[in-house]
Amino acid sequence: MNIEERFKVYVFDFDGTLTDTDTLLLFIKYVFGRRKYILTMLLFSPLIVLMLMGVYPNWKLKQNLFAYLFKGMKLSDFDDLCHGFMVNNIGIMRPKGMETIRKAIEDGVKVMVVSASIENWVRPFFNEFGNKVIVTGTRIESKNGIITGNFLTKNCYGEEKVKRIQRVFPFRKTYHLTVFGDSDGDRKMMEYADASYFKPFGKSKERNWKEIVRFGVVGVIATIIQTTIYLVAVGYVNYAISNTLGYAVSLAFNYIASTKYTFNVQPTIGKGLGFLLSHAINFILQTSTLYVFIQLIGMSERVSLIPMFAICVPVNFILVRFFLKKGNNKG
Repeated sequence: MNIEERFKVYVFDFDGTLTDTDTLLLFIKYVFGRRKYILTMLLFSPLIVLMLMGVYPNWKLKQNLFAYLFKGMKLSDFDDLCHGFMVNNIGIMRPKGMETIRKAIEDGVKVMVVSASIENWVRPFFNEFGNKVIVTGTRIESKNGIITGNFLTKNCYGEEKVKRIQRVFPFRKTYHLTVFGDSDGDRKMMEYADASYFKPFGKSKERNWKEIVRFGVVGVIATIIQTTIYLVAVGYVNYAISNTLGYAVSLAFNYIASTKYTFNVQPTIGKGLGFLLSHAINFILQTSTLYVFIQLIGMSERVSLIPMFAICVPVNFILVRFFLKKGNNKG
């Protein structure tokens, strides 16, 4: 069948592609306020670290977090919150993305939104389109109108996104598929498509700013790991060995978190080698600056960490970003 004879289907990821933020965290903050949001994040921080390291499944963390916060709530109350969330946060939708949907509908294109987020709060953002936009996401279980905390569907990520498309549009040869995504969770459906666009609606300056913020989050955790090991070890061995031990452990965490979270890139041997090279340079710079502050200036071994990190962190961001983003396919 020629492309002219096939109908067209546009499939959009939601979080990060059509929105400028992650809606799960924003929804929690909207419902419970900043104080409980922060306390909840602190409570779940060990699992979040394990998830970033690839040790704990993303879907399990999300379900545990959802159950902790919403189990026992009336489904009708939850749906009211979802509608209110949309009304109060409609500004998170990327104008270019929504305009693409409107134009597609005008041209007779079939439009579908496939999201790992809870379907209840995703769907209201597309109310203006009625049944012209198909929305599918993670579905929650309720019994007698009460949320159980369990999910009815698999985490809508990776291969599961392809299966969702196939359920709605099963006869693949009859349509031309275009996919819009922004993360590793969308790559499977992008590979399944005839045409795909990676992060098509965000501004480059916005992406850079968010990468800096994510780099900071990962950096803080990695620094805590490195500093804890350094401060414990320096009581037994000299500062150089202590720093080496701390750096080695934090490096393993940093690579996993940087590829999966900070820069959203597919890990490859080339990127891994580039990452190691950037951190080898950073390690030499750290050791050299510690030597200068401790041996030449006379600063204490503990206090010297402060100026050392102030110098090395910005340099490391530039190096890591260069090696991980170099040659990364954006289209």
